[in-house]
Amino acid sequence: GEQGDVGLQITSTLANTAIDLPAPLGKSAGDKRALSITVNNAAAALQQAVFNYGDQLAGVLLLDTRGSATQLQRGTLTLGGGKAVLRDAAGLLLDGRIETLSLSEWESWLSEPQSGPNIPLRLDLDVGEFEVKDYLLDNLHLAAAAEGRAWRIRVSGESRRGDVDVSRTGREVEKRV
Repeated sequence: GEQGDVGLQITSTLANTAIDLPAPLGKSAGDKRALSITVNNAAAALQQAVFNYGDQLAGVLLLDTRGSATQLQRGTLTLGGGKAVLRDAAGLLLDGRIETLSLSEWESWLSEPQSGPNIPLRLDLDVGEFEVKDYLLDNLHLAAAAEGRAWRIRVSGESRRGDVDVSRTGREVEKRV
């Protein structure tokens, strides 16, 4: 017979669930945060998954389910309450606006060994306050692309311009401003 258009929708308040990530994505088990995930035509070889995580993060992912493992073809993660829009470029784009971003708080997470496929990751983010290596910078735009285990983050704003190089070597993160 012919396959039907079967969808999947998951919703949760994430009550009693801790998310051990820095702000704005982390939460304690006592806090509630709405999570919704929708996959249309779950039986198709290419599936589009859409999710919202409170007002902090929205995402749209195009997943290829052919073969033995599901693989990300492309996707967008949008911070700050905007709607994620699927782009044409392969890989994963992190965009939107975040009021505060501390590279120091994310350092331990960035230091963790990553497994799985190497997905091209790009950053196109507006930041109210950006902390890197004890420097505080206000009202910036960050544009970056991951190159293997290294990142070059281009920083631009009214009074600041420059690059921040972040490399993962073993279990440490090296930063050069």
